[in-house]
Amino acid sequence: MIKHVLIIILGIIPYLSFGNGGYFLKNKGQLPNNVLYHARLNYGNFYLEKDGFKILVLNPKEFDHAIGHDVHHNHQKSHHESTKNVGGHVFTVKFKNANELGFGSESSKLSFRVSSFLGNDPSKWVSELIPIQEIILPNLYEGIDLKLSFDKSSIKYDFIVNPGANPNDIGIVYNGLENIRHIQNKLILVTSVGNIEDSAPYSFTSDQPNTYIKTEFKKLSDNTFGIALDTYDKSKTLTIDPQLNFVTFSGSYSDNWGFSATYDNLGYAYGGGVAFGSSYPTTIGAYSSFLGGGSVDMSISKFSPDGSTLIASTYLGGNGTEAPHSMIVNSKGELVIYGASSSSNFPTVSNSYDKTFNGGSSTEAGYLTFSNGTDIVLAKLNNDFTQLLSSTYYGGNNNDGINDGEEYLGLFRNYGDGNRGEVIVDKNDNILISSVTISSDLPTNGGFQTAYGGGSQDGCLAKFNSNLSTLIFGSYFGGSGNDACYSIKQNDAGEIYISGGTTSSNLQKVSGSYNSSYSGSIDGFLARISANGSSLLKTTYIGSSSYDQNYLVDVDSDGAVYCFGQSEGNMPVSTGVYSNPGSKQFLQKYNKELTVLEKATVFGNGSSSTELVPTALMVSDCKEVYVSGWGGGFNDYASYKGIEDFPVTSDAIQPQTDGSDFYIIVLEEDFNEISYGSFIGNLYAEEHVDGGTSRFDRNGTIYQSVCACGSGSTFPITPGAYSEDNNSSCNLALIKMDASTLTANIKFEQDSIYCSKNVVNFTNVSTGGKDFKWIYPDESIVESKDGQFEFLEAGFFNVQLVAIDPSKCPFTDTTEVVIEVAEGVELDLTIDSYDCNTGNLSLLVDGPNTTDYSWSNVNGPISGNTNAISLNADTNTLFYVEYEAGCGIVKDEITVPFLAAPIGGTKNGTSCYGDSIKFYFKTFENNTYSTLNGESYSLANDTLSFPTLSDESIYFETNALCGKAIDTFNIETIIIERITSPDTSVCIGERVPLSITSTSEISWQNGNFTDTTSNQQLVYPIKDESFVIQLSDNSCVLEDTINVTVFKTEEQPINPTYTLDFGETLELNLLPDYTYSWNPGNYISCNTCSDVGIEAQEDITYRFEYMDSKGCYIKDSVIVNVIFPLWIPNSFTPNYDYKNEQFTAKSHAIDEFTMYIFNRWGEIIFKTHDINSGWDGTINGKPQQIDVYVYKIIYKKVHSDRHYEKTGTVTLMR
Repeated sequence: MIKHVLIIILGIIPYLSFGNGGYFLKNKGQLPNNVLYHARLNYGNFYLEKDGFKILVLNPKEFDHAIGHDVHHNHQKSHHESTKNVGGHVFTVKFKNANELGFGSESSKLSFRVSSFLGNDPSKWVSELIPIQEIILPNLYEGIDLKLSFDKSSIKYDFIVNPGANPNDIGIVYNGLENIRHIQNKLILVTSVGNIEDSAPYSFTSDQPNTYIKTEFKKLSDNTFGIALDTYDKSKTLTIDPQLNFVTFSGSYSDNWGFSATYDNLGYAYGGGVAFGSSYPTTIGAYSSFLGGGSVDMSISKFSPDGSTLIASTYLGGNGTEAPHSMIVNSKGELVIYGASSSSNFPTVSNSYDKTFNGGSSTEAGYLTFSNGTDIVLAKLNNDFTQLLSSTYYGGNNNDGINDGEEYLGLFRNYGDGNRGEVIVDKNDNILISSVTISSDLPTNGGFQTAYGGGSQDGCLAKFNSNLSTLIFGSYFGGSGNDACYSIKQNDAGEIYISGGTTSSNLQKVSGSYNSSYSGSIDGFLARISANGSSLLKTTYIGSSSYDQNYLVDVDSDGAVYCFGQSEGNMPVSTGVYSNPGSKQFLQKYNKELTVLEKATVFGNGSSSTELVPTALMVSDCKEVYVSGWGGGFNDYASYKGIEDFPVTSDAIQPQTDGSDFYIIVLEEDFNEISYGSFIGNLYAEEHVDGGTSRFDRNGTIYQSVCACGSGSTFPITPGAYSEDNNSSCNLALIKMDASTLTANIKFEQDSIYCSKNVVNFTNVSTGGKDFKWIYPDESIVESKDGQFEFLEAGFFNVQLVAIDPSKCPFTDTTEVVIEVAEGVELDLTIDSYDCNTGNLSLLVDGPNTTDYSWSNVNGPISGNTNAISLNADTNTLFYVEYEAGCGIVKDEITVPFLAAPIGGTKNGTSCYGDSIKFYFKTFENNTYSTLNGESYSLANDTLSFPTLSDESIYFETNALCGKAIDTFNIETIIIERITSPDTSVCIGERVPLSITSTSEISWQNGNFTDTTSNQQLVYPIKDESFVIQLSDNSCVLEDTINVTVFKTEEQPINPTYTLDFGETLELNLLPDYTYSWNPGNYISCNTCSDVGIEAQEDITYRFEYMDSKGCYIKDSVIVNVIFPLWIPNSFTPNYDYKNEQFTAKSHAIDEFTMYIFNRWGEIIFKTHDINSGWDGTINGKPQQIDVYVYKIIYKKVHSDRHYEKTGTVTLMR
């Protein structure tokens, strides 16, 4: 037999979700004893305990802020390491009167293993935990199992109700919630950090999984809910279960060169460049809307996530030349800018670390002239660029911040290399930089190298507090040659990594470093420095005997160190990695100590010269390696080649190139394979960047600054971008492009101001994503493709969209938009006056003005724009008024009631007794209605309804503005009279006469009667029955019922048949207190008693009769079968030990007996007629040999005339 299961499925909450499919871990001592399994959730933790679930949910906004989905300086931390100060709420889900749970049956196990090292107690450390995606825990209730699983990214719990089990046993108890709302068969669980939805359950049997059984929550008490099911078959087991985002020009009409780009955690894009005139577009309230007095200032812009809106823009500079080399957004949304300046009045604030320009000698970098020399400058702008929050100079007695080597011969190898260096922030928003200097007195307090190393320039690094008022440490990095620090990153412990180029053979050597030997020419380097800057922990050269430089560095979530650079030598390539042999761009991966080169590869087109100028490097949380750069004719070092034939993938956004474009490549973990490759740029121009860093966010979106030249540039600008034209000779273009396959994106009217108390719709235009979650200002979380939210108050509100795909890494992507809501205008449309004689109607709207209104009715517009209009009322009674407010169009409407005097009339109707009769009756708003004779009635949808119990006339009064009227309703009621047999009770088998008397037509509806129209019937019921009679009179039908109850017979405590051995006594005990009659009377101890003994000597059937307590005469019987036993052994041992000496049959129920013994030749050797006399194993006193002998016994049972025969063998043994 096939066993089917009923499964009751309840979705635990979209809140409780986990990417990558999610998994449970079994408690093997790492958690308290009452915990069986644990799962980490996107917004909390889930614990399966012995008596139910314990769930911790975290505040989504605080959580997202804490872990910084897109904030670079938190990328090394796991989500749960970053949430110590996040608000949370704990509640439990228990099961009322349930059995205690234990470890269950586990399935859907994942291939990887998990270790847990919680706390400092080694006894709580567990390794090799197996991730599980499905658990079945048996017998939560009797016959009901509990199943836990991950469905996509949500935890689901199912009840499996086996045949015979009762789903009514299930009781779900919620404890620790602020409130529970039971709405439309969903439970809204209200916590202090937001609402959670326990979705409506659904059920199905396993043989029909696509046929759902109606299932609802039923409230048992304030915090306890059961499961209500439609009828189902209880014999079956039931289950109660890379795309281009935007490219935009800055829109400047002055030359505006692109240098740097970055992002924030909301997806806003920031571009930094230099502007050569006063026509760079700034925004209202910007810190500076004009050049600072020199010919070139920094130009800083912030764009909306889709590039359609310039959110903020400003100049930043003084009376000289400035250039932004690198930018980063800190945890507060403030923009930190690092660059170089030749201005003596670069803007500083009162508490700036250094407010004085330190000067230097005139120098150039990338066609920019710094006449007064240069200092490093740092600045921090607020979110909308309206305030300079902090700034400082950092420099010494000569130039700082400009890579000032021999152009295209020394470290200045590529166009733009003069303007390199990087800024980052740590977890406390302290500011770190890597750069270059030729100053011999640069402030280097607390640094590992406090003296200038020699040569034409040194690299340098520094750390400032968050408001740039204090230098925490500063240090040179260099030897006797030329040195430059280009990139800087930190690991989880705060240790610092820098990368760059050097011609010094005597960089500080640290024991154990991977490579302490200078290879000649120009080498790249990597260095590891203590978090406080005081110690150089490791230094390794990266290079060959040819040109090599290491431009960018990054650190992955495990602390491994990656670098991206150029080499004209032969760089190592690891076995099994993706590579383009002979290419001159290298990627390398080191352990965090910089003692081991773990992986290495090269990529490009196999040219003998370097082709790509590095601009960005990022290692994702999934350890994918994202790289960008540019190449081509603008990089005019003589031997440089274009980037033709670089590898592209099938999904490339631009598979073709003219050799002078930007290029993006994504390699899988450990450089194992290419997952994305694409060009981007104008096929007829030479795009480049004039220096500085760009960045990828942790989800794989590149924010790339570009210098696109030529006002006719066909650079691929996306539709709707803030500026689709290059208005100048060269213009900063900003690329935001997602090289990952999962991107959350929201489309809505971004420039609109919405009215309060209006619903705003959001369109989901994400790339990828299988599931989506909307997080709204009230902290509610809704799972849906598109979103909508009603903003009840004025203000600025954030709406988040989370796109989820468990098959991707990362498996989620989050975007956020800011909605501006203004206080809405309210209109109140009323009837001002009505003339009963002429029908003239005046409408008045109470609103903010007396004009600027638009009027209409169902037929179209009505002339007039004031707040009052006059018209003649007709059948078009619905009128509309609109007013255009600053936040949108506000509407109101009014249904004009029927105001003229009503006209009365008479209506007749017939109804059956007890029914309600209905009359169509046109009603109008503002009229009042009542009956004059006090009868009850209902009035709805232009229908009057009266109950009918007798013939009557009802007078109905209508009162209107212009008069009243009376309507008369005459009602004839049809009453069906009848006299019916009363309900009765009878003994089983008794006959019962039934009758009904009526003048109406009779029809018996059941009973299988021959004549169903007769007024009398005779029945012999054997069970309770209800006999239904239908009476008809015209269109009225009445049903009556005669109920016949059949008395139930008490069950006697005996079996229908017994078997006993002859001579055995059978004791029967019937129900007491009754007088019995037994027949026949043979072999019975008493033929009138309830307790009798029967010693039957033959098969016999006894019948007994009695009268029960309800006066019913009962007949019953019992059968007794008698066994006459005959025992015959199969061996005997006549050896004179007085045991088993003779072969003898035994029975006490034999009347006649004869036994023969035969030898093997068939001769009779013994005969007896006495059952008690047996063969002693001799013939004529002579013992016979051991052998097998045949016997035949003929016998007759007591009280029987029939003879029986038995034949067999017996073995004589001695």
